[in-house]
Amino acid sequence: MIEKLYLLLLFCASTTSFLPQHTTSIAERSAASRRTPAFAVPDSAGFTFDPFGGVSEPPPPDKLPPGLSRFLTQRAVQQQLYYYDLNMDETHSNWLCEFLRPENCSALHVDYHGINALPTKDTSSYLCAILIYPEIEVTIKKPMGCAAGLGRGGTGMGDYNRNSNPYLKPRYFEYTELIRPVAVATSLLEIREQIAAELAEDLAFLVEEDCNEVLDSGEAGTTFSTGPNGETVSKGGGRSSPFRLANYDLLKLLATKEALLRLTEPSSSSSSSSVLRSITSTFMPMINGHNKWAHGGGLPSLADNILGELLSDKSGSNTAARRLLEERNRLARLWQEQMLPTLQQEQTDFKRWHLSCSFSVVADDADTQSGEELSPDE
Repeated sequence: MIEKLYLLLLFCASTTSFLPQHTTSIAERSAASRRTPAFAVPDSAGFTFDPFGGVSEPPPPDKLPPGLSRFLTQRAVQQQLYYYDLNMDETHSNWLCEFLRPENCSALHVDYHGINALPTKDTSSYLCAILIYPEIEVTIKKPMGCAAGLGRGGTGMGDYNRNSNPYLKPRYFEYTELIRPVAVATSLLEIREQIAAELAEDLAFLVEEDCNEVLDSGEAGTTFSTGPNGETVSKGGGRSSPFRLANYDLLKLLATKEALLRLTEPSSSSSSSSVLRSITSTFMPMINGHNKWAHGGGLPSLADNILGELLSDKSGSNTAARRLLEERNRLARLWQEQMLPTLQQEQTDFKRWHLSCSFSVVADDADTQSGEELSPDE
């Protein structure tokens, strides 16, 4: 069933901040004055999307570690948003960046540089919800002529504003677009696999970081230049993904976070554990938020700053820093070995689940149709 969603797209010449802030003036629905969540599709019947309310079986669980699986999905979504921006496709971009986002939370932005922005607790809940989302027919209404200004999609010439002339009335043109969530999810799965293949290759940079060399130099900040070249050609051939270097920087931060969480478990009572707990409480808000991205040079990354803070403590040995480096390298080796085969199995499970749900829906529709064709006497 195709649900109709009516949008009024208003374009302005001013640019918005690259921080992931939602701007309600970008897209307003002409049918209602208040914002409707992206997972609720309004129509005459008041249709509301319940992700897994009508499925016969729950979606399969993630097979990768939760933090790693969510990170790969988040970066795949951001890369897809980047492609939408290149094609000036605001319809799909607005729908995807707000999909399943909680109330009063910012939409996922293409330039968000962090590791914890996926709006669900796991990948399965997010991707499987997109896979079973109904198709949406969207009617786009755009201002035309001078009223459109110079914003994206505008057809006006110059900076003349029709609103300043009372004799010129606003004029609009309309067209429809079809959003096919299954196609969006398929693209996300492909991008996710591409990012995982690159990171499995690039984790060698993190594994090769010599623990003793870093500790002897006492300069964690020098490691910021270590990483893949953005133009590196992958083993399978072809150009790298557009955010390859940024993905590696964030993966390094994710490995640092996971290492800190493992080393600061309540069961650990060593003297270095108290130092690591203090570092964790100080940096965790920054780890889970948006961070500045120096595009591969000029500034140490947040992961380097955390290590640098440990190395700057002159009160004792570098036991805490050594433990963090060793645990992070252990995780990097484990992810390098298991990422690709585990991810492929994970994505196969998602596709099988969607296929099973599709067969179930077809069977239910057939039973309903056959029941309607039978007369009461039969």
